Amino acid sequence: MKIPLSRPNLSPSAWEKVKACLDTAWISSAGPAVGEFESQMAQRLGSPYAVAVQSGTAALHLALRALNIQPGDQVALPNLGFIASANAVRYVGATPVLIDVDPVYWQLDTNLLKDYLKTPAGRKVKAVMVVHLLGYMGHLPALADLLRQYDIPLIEDAAEAVGSTYQGKALGTFGDIGVLSFNGNKILTTGGGGMALTRDESLAQRIRHLSQQAKSDPHAYWHDDLGYNYRMTNLAAALGLAQLEALPQALADHRSLYGLYQPFFDAKEMPGIFPDSLPNHWLVSGLVSQPDTLREQLAAVGIQTRRIFPAIHLQKCFREAPYIQQGNLSTYLSNHALSFPTFSGMTQEEQAYLKEKLSALL
Repeated sequence: MKIPLSRPNLSPSAWEKVKACLDTAWISSAGPAVGEFESQMAQRLGSPYAVAVQSGTAALHLALRALNIQPGDQVALPNLGFIASANAVRYVGATPVLIDVDPVYWQLDTNLLKDYLKTPAGRKVKAVMVVHLLGYMGHLPALADLLRQYDIPLIEDAAEAVGSTYQGKALGTFGDIGVLSFNGNKILTTGGGGMALTRDESLAQRIRHLSQQAKSDPHAYWHDDLGYNYRMTNLAAALGLAQLEALPQALADHRSLYGLYQPFFDAKEMPGIFPDSLPNHWLVSGLVSQPDTLREQLAAVGIQTRRIFPAIHLQKCFREAPYIQQGNLSTYLSNHALSFPTFSGMTQEEQAYLKEKLSALL
C-alpha cells in the first residue's frame, strides 16, 4: 500500500462546474465563477471583501503593495514557515526581520517582537506578517493589541489555515489583510490560486486594481501604476466553488486524522492548540528524535512524510536578514518536526495501515 503525504479529494460537482466553463468558453480570468467564488468565500469566512488571485504568494505581494510598504521599511515575520512569506517582503524591496517562534504553539513569539519594537531598529517595522503555521495559531489577540499600540498593520498569512477559527471567527479575518492559498495540497484547492481578505474597501480595491495590471481604463490599455497579472482564472474559481461545498467534510476528515496521530505523541511534541481556537490540522506534525531515519523507514513501507519547512534564516537568500531569537527554537523544530499523511478521503484501510506501521516504529 502507498499513502502519499497529501491527496486532493475532489468534490462530486467538480467535473460539472469545470465542464460548464469549457462548454461556455469562459476559461480565462473573465467569467462568472470568479466573482461567485469571491462572494461565497467572503460570506463563509465572514470577510466583507475577498479578492481571488493567482496564488497565495501573489496575495502576499499585493497585500504589501496595498499597505504601501517601501524599500527601507522592515516587515517582521516568523522565522519558521514557507519561504514565500519572506520572499514577498523582498519583492517590494523591504527587509524581512525574522522573529523566532514560541515553544508551545510554534508561532511568532510575540514577546520577542514586543522587545524588538522598543529598539531604534524596531522603529523601521512598518508591517507584521503572522503565519498560521500548519493551520494553527499563536498569541494572535496579544499580537493584535501590541500592533494597535504602535499603529502597525497586521497581515495574516493564513495560507495553511483555511477553515481554522478562533472564537468562531475565521483565521485570515483578524488582520488588516488576510491571505489564503488554494494550492493542490491545501484543504480547499483550486489547483493553484489564492485570495486576499480585508474589511477595508479601499484596500480591497487597491489589491484588485494591482492584480489586473493596474488598468485604469476598462476599454483601452492605459495603466496608472505598476501592476501584475495576478488574476485567478474562471476554471480555477469553478473548481474552488466545488471544493467549497466539500470544505465541511474536509475539515472533519483532517480533525479526525489528528485524533489518529495524537496518541503517538506527547502533548509537547505537537503544536499547541490555542484556547478557543479550532485548527484545521492541515498537515499533522510531531517532533521525532531521528526524523530522517523514521522517514526512510516509513518510505520503505509506502508511507510518505516530510520534514517541515527549514528555518528561514538558514535559506541562502535570507542568511543576512535580521534574526531576533532567544534559543533558536525555529531551527530545533525544523530539524525534528515531521509531517504525516493528512488528507480528506483517506480510507479506513489506509488509516488502519498507518496505525499498524506507526505502532511498530514509534
